[in-house]
Amino acid sequence: MNIRRKRFECIPELLAELPLRSLNANGNQIENVSILSQCKDLRVVDLSVNAITSMDIGIKKDNELRVVNLSSNYLQEMSSFFTNFCHVERLDLSGNLITSIPSSMPHCPEILKLPRKTTGQAPGASGSASSLPVSNTASG
Repeated sequence: MNIRRKRFECIPELLAELPLRSLNANGNQIENVSILSQCKDLRVVDLSVNAITSMDIGIKKDNELRVVNLSSNYLQEMSSFFTNFCHVERLDLSGNLITSIPSSMPHCPEILKLPRKTTGQAPGASGSASSLPVSNTASG
């Protein structure tokens, strides 16, 4: 399903009723992703270039996600939602405000893009995981 650049502020509830395998919702103004918890068959999701600050209620553990693009949002920490990405093969978190990697982070993704260590970095910049410190706490 392609709903990119439609100026949505949330993902339409109607999508939860569809057997979606793929969702491209990049370039919107989405803040709330809670509806994704009802999209059990979703394997590929692109939520890049939105206004997402938290994924705490968006992804449940029993999901089929393989490719997740959350780049260029406003995510600040990832400890609470990353454990729900255990089947993910590609994860892009670049261009967010994340400053540390939790030590409890699973090592499952084959490709993991993280933002550079820059406090207050504006969305849109890319980086590598090697520049982020590992945190000893689960809260980042």
